[in-house]
Amino acid sequence: MSEHRGKGEFWAFFAGVIAGGVAALLLAPAKGEETRRKIASTAGELCDKGGQIYHQGVEKAGDLIEAGKGKAGELKNRVEDAVETLKKKKSESQA
Repeated sequence: MSEHRGKGEFWAFFAGVIAGGVAALLLAPAKGEETRRKIASTAGELCDKGGQIYHQGVEKAGDLIEAGKGKAGELKNRVEDAVETLKKKKSESQA
């Protein structure tokens, strides 16, 4: 469950930003055509920004996964070495 932590907060924040932007544009004194153009422009900018944030997150997650794989490999090697050392000590003590 901890792997999904923060996901809901991000989307709630994102929805709030969009709703606030639309409300500000609708309440500002301007002609309907100009307001629609502003809404479309703002929505496009937000969509682009959201896409950038998403791709940065995917890239960062990939980097973290690779780092985790490296650490797991190192830990595996250390455990294997420790097991071999224990086997040697056990066989030496029995001899």
